[in-house]
Amino acid sequence: MLKVNLLWEKAKKHLSGSKLADLYVDLKVQDKHEAAFKKLRADGMDKDGLKEAQVNAEFRDIIEKHGLEDFFKENELANEITPQQEKKMTHFSDKKLQAMWQRAEKAGFTEQDLEKLREEFWHQQMKIDELNFLKNELGIEDVTDNEISGSKKSGMTLEKRKDLNLDLKTKNKDIKSGYFRLEGMFSEFDKEEPDFKDNRVYQLWAMAQKTNWSEEERNSFKEELRHFENRLYKQEFFEDQLRKSADALKNDLEDGSYPEKHLQLEQKTRDLGIKVKKLHSDLKTRVDKAFAKHLEL
Repeated sequence: MLKVNLLWEKAKKHLSGSKLADLYVDLKVQDKHEAAFKKLRADGMDKDGLKEAQVNAEFRDIIEKHGLEDFFKENELANEITPQQEKKMTHFSDKKLQAMWQRAEKAGFTEQDLEKLREEFWHQQMKIDELNFLKNELGIEDVTDNEISGSKKSGMTLEKRKDLNLDLKTKNKDIKSGYFRLEGMFSEFDKEEPDFKDNRVYQLWAMAQKTNWSEEERNSFKEELRHFENRLYKQEFFEDQLRKSADALKNDLEDGSYPEKHLQLEQKTRDLGIKVKKLHSDLKTRVDKAFAKHLEL
């Protein structure tokens, strides 16, 4: 959860050694409690607010236990954080992870998909921090799947070195797997994105993803956009047929008058154009209003 990771990021600047290790363990447990509460609340199971109060109290206890009260403003650790604050606070100290997050922000994912990704990214960052902390404490410079290099610690028994090798290699592989998992989530979300060809439709969809519509509302709008795009294709087809008809008849016109069949095609194309223009206007008005409302929140 965001506030757990915010606490961790700030605490790393003020704690070290065993104190930071103890905090890490406490936050791992708290993170699970926060996730469980979030699911409980989403299912409407905490109407009396008792679970929320318990989770908040546990979080405050961690802050007090590790003497971190002076380093945080009250509003930074509130249980509710607005999407705007969350976006502003989202920064990962691992350069590769931060680069991936910037990719995600520009990929046009829905807010729901970004939230899922954000949680996975924070978990990956904590794994990386845990490995770096262990390397720093033990004087290890680098870890690969096959070896540990640059240990500055002397007097380490063979048995302890074997245990250390296994532990660090396991964590290193876990981090690599985490990156593959994140890339897999990118691909999974990409597959869910509609492949709109018309630029007008794509722009409407891009705007829809920035609203606070529910997933059901967004999916409904997506279907409307599919129908709209089909109307556009139909309009293009009739316009093309009208041009071909006009080209075929241009040398056979009597008194400059087109035959009835061509005039019917012309009227049908005109009527379809009016309907498409109105439909585009209606869709744009709806998404513009939703987008403006989201910005006001």
